[in-house]
Amino acid sequence: MYLKRMYAPAVEGEARKCSHIKVLRANAGWHVSPRLVERGAAEGWLSLVDGKVVVKTATDEADLVYAIKRAPGHYCCECERALDDEHSARRHVLEEHAGMNAKKLPADNDALRKDFGRLLKMHDFQSADAQNPAGYCRINYYDCVQQEG
Repeated sequence: MYLKRMYAPAVEGEARKCSHIKVLRANAGWHVSPRLVERGAAEGWLSLVDGKVVVKTATDEADLVYAIKRAPGHYCCECERALDDEHSARRHVLEEHAGMNAKKLPADNDALRKDFGRLLKMHDFQSADAQNPAGYCRINYYDCVQQEG
């Protein structure tokens, strides 16, 4: 995605403000960092509305709209379920996909963290995602898909 900020004419004594964005090239998918979302929202050319990222373009053009598939956070690589944090991700993988009984898991999160790899090997767990052998991943971006229209 290539974007160019377009500025409104300067007003005496004020900083120039971004009026809209010129889209030089748009892709079907977009990984948007939270920092870009915050900066764009502060400058007024980007917003998060109803699970969508909306980029304000020129008045004679339609705004660019991307649907958010996944927000920053932890996700299971097997079932793509959103998870609360790293501890719940480990528990989810062991209980739901490695076939462990919840009662046999260590109650303490530190103990679970230390034993996690051993428990996966003991149950012959193979992740669906070779880049995330633990069976879960953490993303630090909004995973978006462009909407038609």
